Amino acid sequence: MADLDGQIKAQGDKVRELKAAKAGKDAVTAEVKVLLELKAKYKEATGNEWKPGAATPAAASPAPAAAGGKAAELNDKIKQQGDAVRKLKSEKAAKDAVDAAVKVLLE
Repeated sequence: MADLDGQIKAQGDKVRELKAAKAGKDAVTAEVKVLLELKAKYKEATGNEWKPGAATPAAASPAPAAAGGKAAELNDKIKQQGDAVRKLKSEKAAKDAVDAAVKVLLE
C-alpha cells in the first residue's frame, strides 16, 4: 500500500512539474490519466479515496471477532447499506432516495 501511495505522490509531482513548465495539453492529459488510474487502484485496494497526507492503512481491517455469527452478520449488513448510501450519493441520486437509504443505515 505504501508503494502505491508513493507512486501516486510521484505521479502528482510529475503532473505539477509539467503544468509549471507549460507542457503541451496532450502530455499533461496523458500523465493525469495515469494519476487517476493509480488513485482508482488505491481506492479499490483500500476502499477509500486517496488524500495527501492521509495515513496509509496497512491492510483492510478484518471483520470483528464474532462472539457468534450475529455480530459478523450485522457488520456485513451495515457495510452493505453504507456502500449503498455512498453509491447513491456518487450518482447524485434524489435527496429523498439518499435520506431513505441513510435512515435504513441508522436503524
